[in-house]
Amino acid sequence: MNKFFLVLVIFPFVARTQVISDGFSDGDFNHAPQWIGDSGQFIVNSQYQLQLHDVSADNSCLATKSPQTRLWNQEWRFYIRENFSPSAFNNGRVYLVSDQQDLKDSLNGYYLQFGEAGSNDAVELFRQHGTTSVSVCRGINGEIASPFTITVRVIRDSTGTWSLFVDKSAGSNYLLEATGSDTLITTTTYFGVWALYTVSDDTKFYWDDFYAGPIYVDLHFRPFFLYKRKGIVSWICNGI
Repeated sequence: MNKFFLVLVIFPFVARTQVISDGFSDGDFNHAPQWIGDSGQFIVNSQYQLQLHDVSADNSCLATKSPQTRLWNQEWRFYIRENFSPSAFNNGRVYLVSDQQDLKDSLNGYYLQFGEAGSNDAVELFRQHGTTSVSVCRGINGEIASPFTITVRVIRDSTGTWSLFVDKSAGSNYLLEATGSDTLITTTTYFGVWALYTVSDDTKFYWDDFYAGPIYVDLHFRPFFLYKRKGIVSWICNGI
């Protein structure tokens, strides 16, 4: 078989291994992938969602290793629910990028913030250097000022443009809410979640259906095959 033909055939299957994909359907967060951190403050609940489960006010985090290290045409998707009105003392973050496993410490990375002081709570993307954070782009003011359940998609392209999408019905009909440009950090080591909470909200954070990896394109084409013509391998697809 032509070597170039073989590479094209197997590449989609190899690429799928270079992602974080976790819906917690195995009932835990200890393997495939392994999440590490404040494991005593989290559970996988009966709906197979990752849930904060503490008994006192604190801040807690979990992180997992990123198989992809370069921020080049990368995508992140996930479900998040905060069953309370977010505030300065009760809010969450999803760290898309971090060079440290401990998300409560000084680090270099990017995170999405869910909650803030006041009533303009929006989904907002920040770059963090050490302990200093700078906004990259911000969604719709007031969108998450009340208890919310949403899904989020973020894309970082090859030029360093970040695009933030949200589906307020927690499905896959994402709407673009904001874009921003930031190229200061170009590699990653960890992906994770972080929560700051008072005792009244210490079980009210939920996450699910994490994906982190190359930009996902679902062509929904079948059947497909390859043919070689004038030295060029071409795709032929019939839509359904």
